[in-house]
Amino acid sequence: MKKPLQLQRQRGKTEVRLYEWTAEKELRTECNHYNNIMALYLKTKGDFILVGDLMRSVLLLAYKPMEGNFEEIARDFNPNWMSAIEILDDDNFLGAENAFNLFVCQKDSAATTDEERQHLQEVGAFHLGEFVNVFCHGSLVLQNLGESSTPTQGSVLFGTVNGMIGLVTSLSEGWYSLLLDLQTRLNKVIKSVGKIEHSLYPSHIQTVTRTDTTCTDCCGCLWKTKSFHTERKTEQATGFIDGDLIESFLDLGRAKMQEVVSTLQIDDGSGMKREATVDEVIKIVEELTRIH
Repeated sequence: MKKPLQLQRQRGKTEVRLYEWTAEKELRTECNHYNNIMALYLKTKGDFILVGDLMRSVLLLAYKPMEGNFEEIARDFNPNWMSAIEILDDDNFLGAENAFNLFVCQKDSAATTDEERQHLQEVGAFHLGEFVNVFCHGSLVLQNLGESSTPTQGSVLFGTVNGMIGLVTSLSEGWYSLLLDLQTRLNKVIKSVGKIEHSLYPSHIQTVTRTDTTCTDCCGCLWKTKSFHTERKTEQATGFIDGDLIESFLDLGRAKMQEVVSTLQIDDGSGMKREATVDEVIKIVEELTRIH
């Protein structure tokens, strides 16, 4: 879809409007979508349109060129007040809301009923502690064209009103599981200032989402794993890894590194598990530091 889109306020609500550029060099309204309270943000990928609403979280639309209209594919029914949105891939969508949280919603393409297909499932959520107001696909570093022991896929940058910049990228399910295990071990060894529990009040570092090799499994983020918190609810962060904590492994002494890595299981490349060595884990963490 290469036609201009517009968010326009009508009768107290905001509509999504698609225009056609005619041979007479005029913009003609082709179709509208009205099912929003106040649509503030809009991102597109192919014929998919992701809409961020002031009070009604995110909505996924599809443009039907043959019919010349929009079809509502799925919606997140959580009452999130959005501040930024982005499309990660065809099934996963990233959002930021006004209580300083980030979350990931997923379209369930394999659902067997229409009701299930119309729900965007929240598969990742955490409290960032910063007001995100922009997402965009891009990178802050030159991409490494050589082989990497920790393959990542895609890159989304975000910015906050305080000037902070973060990064979102994808990891395979296997690498996510490994880093989650490493994070748990590091949390037992490294104590924060004031001995505040890692899950209660984390600080900030780059963000990494995870998907499986087919990009149909759940997403998560490599960030601080503070509980998702709004005025309405507080939920344990799910699907997230703390990149700052992972990188702190490099600051440990050799003895502490060995303590953390002891019995840590890693894929040997044939689908079997074996115990990882300290040098292997150092290489993995160093590879991660190069993505930001």
